[in-house]
Amino acid sequence: MKFRSIIIVSLLLSVLSCAPGANTPLKDHLLAYNWKITYAKSNNTDITSSFSPYVFNFEPNDVIIATRADSSFTGTWYRSNSSEDNPKIVLSFGSHYQLSKLNYDWQQDERTDNVIKFVDEMSANSTEAVTFEKF
Repeated sequence: MKFRSIIIVSLLLSVLSCAPGANTPLKDHLLAYNWKITYAKSNNTDITSSFSPYVFNFEPNDVIIATRADSSFTGTWYRSNSSEDNPKIVLSFGSHYQLSKLNYDWQQDERTDNVIKFVDEMSANSTEAVTFEKF
């Protein structure tokens, strides 16, 4: 019985350790979960509330879907470099009023298993930032 418990615990830990997170490629991490924006700023102004109704789903075919209770909006995303030390993505939601505020080249600033923080790739002291959190 004790041996069986050890095997079950080992298998469980093995499965859980395979979940995409901070130590996996950024693309795999983004594709594995749905995301909410928990912080956003534009021109040094907090615009987080503009995104609170949305859940974001990154698709493998370079599509990102922003869904809120009454509708969904489709945009594009792609990795703009192949570096896992300094990963960058480009987001575009076209001219949609609220979501177009995400139309930037984003550089990963920080990443944990549950949170990914990006800044405008043009400057580490950027006035543009967005934080995605697993939903």
